Amino acid sequence: MPAIDWRLFAPFSRLVRVTIGRVVYRLPERNSLLRGLQFLDPNCLDYGSFCWNGDCHTCIVRTVAADGSEETVLACSTDARDGMHLAGPPAGVHLPNPDAVVIYDDLDADGQVRPRGGRDRP
Repeated sequence: MPAIDWRLFAPFSRLVRVTIGRVVYRLPERNSLLRGLQFLDPNCLDYGSFCWNGDCHTCIVRTVAADGSEETVLACSTDARDGMHLAGPPAGVHLPNPDAVVIYDDLDADGQVRPRGGRDRP
């Protein structure tokens, strides 16, 4: 798997829990859902399929609230929030098997980035 280009991400200090379907993933805070999916796997989406600025609406996803109500949002312009639930990923995004997601070694059990830095995959 190719290394992640960390320059694509807005600065973050922790990972937030986002449920997609029935699986909980940990995505970087202060980053869009679409960028968060790249964090899980840089190859999970085809760059050419998304405009990244909200014009094409290719990345539409449904968020599901605790009361069961749903809202349609764009994954490119909606930040990942702790406790967020999505009905599924945007069309054309292939989520990695949760067992295959590598946890970065500079994050502690609470998703906090350790001060020593150096975000590289082990």
